[in-house]
Amino acid sequence: MNADAEDTPEIRARVAEDVLTRFVKLVLLARIGNGTWGEDQGLTSFLVEFPYEDDRDVRIQVNDEREFWGQPTAARTFEAGESIAPTDLKVEVVPAADHLTERFIKGRWVDDAWVLEIRLSVPHPRREGHLYAGEEFAEEAEVAFLAGRLRAFYECAFHAVEHLAIAELLTYPPVARDVATAKSHSAIRSIYQLWARLGNTDVRYATLLTELTNRRTANTYLRGEALGEDVADAAKVIERLREMRVWVREVVVDDGGPSVIRMYAVGEIAAGQLVGTQDMAVRPPRSST
Repeated sequence: MNADAEDTPEIRARVAEDVLTRFVKLVLLARIGNGTWGEDQGLTSFLVEFPYEDDRDVRIQVNDEREFWGQPTAARTFEAGESIAPTDLKVEVVPAADHLTERFIKGRWVDDAWVLEIRLSVPHPRREGHLYAGEEFAEEAEVAFLAGRLRAFYECAFHAVEHLAIAELLTYPPVARDVATAKSHSAIRSIYQLWARLGNTDVRYATLLTELTNRRTANTYLRGEALGEDVADAAKVIERLREMRVWVREVVVDDGGPSVIRMYAVGEIAAGQLVGTQDMAVRPPRSST
C-alpha cells in the first residue's frame, strides 16, 4: 500500500460521510423507530468506540448524550428489495466504558463541516509482555552458551526469537489480531516470514526464527540428526539474537521500526473510504480469475 496519501477538504468530507454511513446514521434511524430520536433533531457530534480486536461490536454516542448505543439489528426478516422502516430495526443502550477506549473516531460539526479525531492504530497490550519474555529467554540462552550447554542454548534461543517476533508483530494493528489468535509455532513463523518479505522487518530475523525452529526436532526432541552442535554456529546465532533484541525493543518501547509498513489491499479501496483491519492483509489476495 502506498503511504503517500492526498489530504484535501473533499477527502476529509468523504471520510466523515463514510463514518456516518457505516456507524451513526443507522443508529439514528433505529432510534427514530423506538422514539428516542426525533426526525427534526440535528446531529452536532458523535463518538464511535471500537474494541481492540476488531471493528465489530462498536459503541456509538451522539450529541454528547450520556448513553452509548450498540449497532442496530433487524427486527424482522427482509426479502431482497424490501424497504426498511425505522421500526424494522432494533437498537439497545450498551454499558459505557470506565474510560475512553484507545480506538475511537470522534466527530464534531464546526463551521459547516465535520472535524474528525481518529485513533484506530494502537499497538496490542500484550506486546510488552512478549518483549520481556523474549529478553528473559535471550539472557538464559547466553548463560547456556557460555556454559557449553548447546541444546539448552538453542531451545532458549528459539523461545527468545519467537517471543521477540510476536512482540514486534503485535505493535502493528493490521497484523496483530492474526498473531494474537495464532495457535501454533508454524502460524507465527509464517506471519513473520510474510512480514519480512513485505520489507517491514529485517529478513535475517525471520530467517533466524525458521532456522531455530528447524533445529528443535533433533536438538530438543532428539528425533533425527542433531543440528547446531558447532560452537561457531551458535556464536552467530547469539550475534543475530542480540541485534534482534535491540531492534524489537526500539519498535515496542521507542516507537522505532519502519516509518511506513507495507500491506496488501484485500480489495478496492476508494479515496476517502475509512480503512479498517479487514481491508488489508500480509498475504496477497487470491486472483478472482
